[in-house]
Amino acid sequence: MPDTICVAAQQRGVYCQTFIRAHITLIPAEVKEFYVSELPAVEPSVIGEFLATSGAKVVLAEFGDTGVHMMEACHTAGVPLVVRFGGADAYSETPKWLAYRRFYLPLFKVAPSIVAVSRDMLGQLERLGCPPDKIRYCPSGADTSLFNGATPASAPPVFLAVGRFVEKKAPYLTLLAFSTIVQAFAEARLVMAGDGHLLEVCKRLANALRIEDAVVFKGACSHEEVASLMRGARCFVQHSVRAFNGDSEGTPNSVMEAGAAGLPVVATRHAGIADVVVEGETGFLVEEGDVAGMAAQMLRLAHDSDMAGRLGASARERVRRHFSMDKSIADLWAVLSHATDS
Repeated sequence: MPDTICVAAQQRGVYCQTFIRAHITLIPAEVKEFYVSELPAVEPSVIGEFLATSGAKVVLAEFGDTGVHMMEACHTAGVPLVVRFGGADAYSETPKWLAYRRFYLPLFKVAPSIVAVSRDMLGQLERLGCPPDKIRYCPSGADTSLFNGATPASAPPVFLAVGRFVEKKAPYLTLLAFSTIVQAFAEARLVMAGDGHLLEVCKRLANALRIEDAVVFKGACSHEEVASLMRGARCFVQHSVRAFNGDSEGTPNSVMEAGAAGLPVVATRHAGIADVVVEGETGFLVEEGDVAGMAAQMLRLAHDSDMAGRLGASARERVRRHFSMDKSIADLWAVLSHATDS
């Protein structure tokens, strides 16, 4: 097993990329951090010098773009490269990601293992040209010691949404679904945590729907703040969709964290969400864009707190068994260790 590894990412401290910090702090090896954005220029020779002095036996590249930047230096230095794809890097068809895709075939050739964070992504990486025998399924995990203590059976009808205000998370569709709930259940509340370019648009939409008094926009929140919000909620909601540019989720951390906390989840059958949420057992799933269907399931949980409690308890057990941080780190460590033996 490698005693020293390198975790490479585009930039340091992105607030929504808490899984990268988890990899740096929890992988059972000495971890050297490397950030592409901190280089004056992305030169393979500079990266090679870092690898030589770091003593890293394997590189974990966070996302496809980082993998592209690292592949030449890793190949030259003879250091195995494992690339963890996250979402946009596998699905998005923006000019940026299409430019990187031109290098994916040589990347797949160089890297001994490619990590997919959802089962849907397994097929997508194959379609991009990755040999199936190189792909490893390894979603991020939830910190079950932090995310716990939700009591949906006794909580008020508070619906919680956590995530960036971007197109693929479709916060405006969550607002539209909730506007139906308020009409039938006046005491219901929606708490939305996160930041992004659609935040102000969503605030305007809440005003236009005349539900501004029932919606709380919390902005970007720490992990601890999100965990506290979950302990006071009845249900977690997320209406993820495939964006017009093709962008898609991996497996949203917030969905796993909600389950770990003990909350039922109402969300869409999108990407890795369907890996985590079991229909009728840990929550409810609707098709992308089905606002009325989402509202109907939210209303069920607004009226039936006992059901919310049962689903939430099942959700916690499922996440603890299949999507815990401990399991995620152990699975990823196995991939990294195998890469050094290949």
